[in-house]
Amino acid sequence: MHVGLYIARRYFFSRKRRTVVNVISWISLVGIAVSTAALVVVLSVYNGIGEVTQSLFNAFDAPLVVQPAKGKTLHASQSDLDALRGVEGVAAVAQVVQENAWMTYRHNEAIVALRGVDGVYHRVTGLDTLLYEGTYRLADTVLTAADEEGVADTTVLHYLLMGAEVYYNLGVRDVSNVPVAVHIPKRGAALGLTMQEAFNTGYALPGGHFYIQQDLDNVLAKIIPDQTAWGQYFYPGVKHFEDVETWPDYLKYLPSGTREELMNCDAHLKATILGNSATFEVDNGELGVGKTGYVYFVDFDRTHPRSRRCKVVVIGE
Repeated sequence: MHVGLYIARRYFFSRKRRTVVNVISWISLVGIAVSTAALVVVLSVYNGIGEVTQSLFNAFDAPLVVQPAKGKTLHASQSDLDALRGVEGVAAVAQVVQENAWMTYRHNEAIVALRGVDGVYHRVTGLDTLLYEGTYRLADTVLTAADEEGVADTTVLHYLLMGAEVYYNLGVRDVSNVPVAVHIPKRGAALGLTMQEAFNTGYALPGGHFYIQQDLDNVLAKIIPDQTAWGQYFYPGVKHFEDVETWPDYLKYLPSGTREELMNCDAHLKATILGNSATFEVDNGELGVGKTGYVYFVDFDRTHPRSRRCKVVVIGE
């Protein structure tokens, strides 16, 4: 008989009915089995969330993006676009213009990354499948009143599809017919004293809003529900509140003076699962994130706005 198997049998199955060594051995076996199973479950959760996150971001951006080597604008002729469409495996080609913009709606405002897209954009990104409310549409042509000769004029109505954070910060409602004002700084122009001198301004109607990580939020909400009541989590405890209230700058953490503003245990747990850092290789001056990879920053703290800093560390020659 194998020596190891023989020793194990003597520990687990004693000749007597019950011995101390026999009981301790079984307790140890059960403990190791439970801890191993827990480790397997945690690793599976990490892998699953990573795959969900990657699939969501790939759904928002095209699998292949062509960008200029220098500058912000890539001028492509019709022949260039036709050549791209003729490449084997390319189902559609969409053109995108992106610029930072300032949006105002009633008394609210937001700084956004604005994308101007064509009618093929949804085919290469799947953005129409991420809409939470509203309808995926970019523009409508509306007939206006006819003139004296009976000829009707046409007006083009443009629509905005907004991310959920921008949508709620502006206080937009789908049923509203009030347009959103979009202000884009004029290129190459000196800082003007008036809005007309400093910005190009246009208007568009709210078309709907989307979540690019709604599935990820749903998964995390099942694992770690948002903290909404005392006793839901052990953190933060009473001692933590008392210490914070003694800090000279405590209003930075309690702007309204209420302890509910520190109920963010769920944010800490979610950050623990997803991690707070990422490591990438740099090969020939290129960041090794893959053809469709991006680096995103996510803040799960819902209690009040905070200022965050991102540190980049370069290691190597």
